[in-house]
Amino acid sequence: MKIQLIEPFSSIDNHFARFICRLSGASPEEGLEAAARLVSHHTRLGSTCIDLSDLSGKTLVVESTKERIDCPGYSTWLQELEGSRCVGAPGEASPLILDPPFLYLKRYWAYEKSVARFVLERCGFKWPSISQDRLKGPFNRLFPARARETDWQAVAALSTLGSRISIINGGPGTGKTTTVVKILALFMEIFGDKDLKILLAAPTGKAASRLSTAILKGKKHLKSPRHVIDRIPSDAVTIHRLLGAGRRRIFFNKDNPLYADLVVIDEASMVDLPLMAHLMEAIPPGCRLILLGDMDQLTSVQPGSVFSDICRAGSNAFSMAFIKMAKIFTYTADMTIAEEDALLQDNITTLVKNYRFDEGSPIQRLSTLIRERDHEKAMEVISSARKEQLSWKDPSHRPLRETTRELVETIHRHYLQFMTEMDPEKALSAMGKLGVLCAARSGPFGAEGINYMVEQRFLKEHPTGHTAYPGRPVMVTVNDYNRMLFNGDTGVILNQNSELWAFFQGEKEIRRFSIADLPEHQSAYAITVHKSQGSEFDTVVLVLPERINPVLSRQLIYTAITRARRRLEIWGAREVLTHALKSATVRTSGLKARLSTWHESKVH
Repeated sequence: MKIQLIEPFSSIDNHFARFICRLSGASPEEGLEAAARLVSHHTRLGSTCIDLSDLSGKTLVVESTKERIDCPGYSTWLQELEGSRCVGAPGEASPLILDPPFLYLKRYWAYEKSVARFVLERCGFKWPSISQDRLKGPFNRLFPARARETDWQAVAALSTLGSRISIINGGPGTGKTTTVVKILALFMEIFGDKDLKILLAAPTGKAASRLSTAILKGKKHLKSPRHVIDRIPSDAVTIHRLLGAGRRRIFFNKDNPLYADLVVIDEASMVDLPLMAHLMEAIPPGCRLILLGDMDQLTSVQPGSVFSDICRAGSNAFSMAFIKMAKIFTYTADMTIAEEDALLQDNITTLVKNYRFDEGSPIQRLSTLIRERDHEKAMEVISSARKEQLSWKDPSHRPLRETTRELVETIHRHYLQFMTEMDPEKALSAMGKLGVLCAARSGPFGAEGINYMVEQRFLKEHPTGHTAYPGRPVMVTVNDYNRMLFNGDTGVILNQNSELWAFFQGEKEIRRFSIADLPEHQSAYAITVHKSQGSEFDTVVLVLPERINPVLSRQLIYTAITRARRRLEIWGAREVLTHALKSATVRTSGLKARLSTWHESKVH
């Protein structure tokens, strides 16, 4: 038997397995108990199901406790599960759904089915009812021809023109929002007489604010008529707000769809499976959906890796008909022909050219090598980079106390300037100059430990008797729908007219809250890499844990370093950093299989 190490089970996993066995009448020794524990365990860790064909015949060992689970052979396991009254076929009312080779909790099977159906019903390309001559003028103005170089932004725009769903994938600096601004201008100029209703959204308030800012900036550089530019919307909201989500219900759904002709979702890699399912249910039949994201970033905190699963179904490979059409408008020599049964062949575009970094930028080279899974060359770049753009500090060569003292001093110097600042716009802008991103939440090099040490330093120098003091950066830790503050939103406490207030960047303007009105929050001198998604900083300080940790992965490192606009510092031991670059976060999902080839039984 092949042995595989797994993370510890939780009490919820164990209780769920015992409940399923009692409900079914099966003895705890049988394969049902193992399957129930594993599906609860994997879903809690971010997967949407378990793959029985992958787990069958293996011995799973919890490294910390040496607990073992011997998984049955595949056919034996299937037979036992099919005979249980707690396991149903797709569409049946059972707590577990068996859709071989995958086993799901019922609601995640329903979410995945809903997403797959939406994408499959809208995939494909159909040229809109406009003449080529009508399109050429505005298209060539927005996407001027390049000599012997495929303009993937132009390809994405052409794909969106004839698609009810368009996926635009690309790393930081490849111009995803620039592309969308041009697409919106193109739609307004060509279809503007139809009074287009366009909605913009992102998973978090921070990401929505960045999308609004990027569109406003992009509009200034458009080569379009003024009446077209003026009609392009720039007000982005969170997806929760777009859907009218509250504690008990979601206002917009399949029975009460959004009023929209085009919906744009930025930072789509952060959207979990349940939220994506709710969003897609609310999209009306005639509405186009554009998803922007980076498939190489960390996936959502909650279960699912929807954007990545969709992108892996095919990218930058197109039908012959699409390539022939694209050739009329742009250079196409780099475009490849997709396999005939590729369902999403004309709906997914990956932007390749980077506009943020110079070709010799170590941050750009490092992010490319991590995407390409070349950890050896990535370590070479880290070891030999110019200090002004990329530096690496290995704390294993000196006492822990010295390293933490230096780190605290770096953060303290940056935030000291906010102690007397009264202008919230300046303070929030200055916060974006430094991002201290931690791989772990706990421990001396985790976000909680660093925040505690920095806060103690400030409280010692400026005793207030409480934790609300000028200059303190805060992060909301719960969703507050009444105040429209959401988990992950960051702000700063400032003194105005001898009274302390908390300021947050809103979707349209800076918002002010009394300290007493703030929902649950914590200091944000340092935040986890997960919480940093959707943010950018002039300088990023990436702090790795002392020892190898299950959270470490190349996706985590990639996400952290691509938050940096100009400079990157990595604090971590060589062994820990190397392990992270070699490791990958893998989430089990049936979505990619559903989208790769149409199987009627997989969707119903």
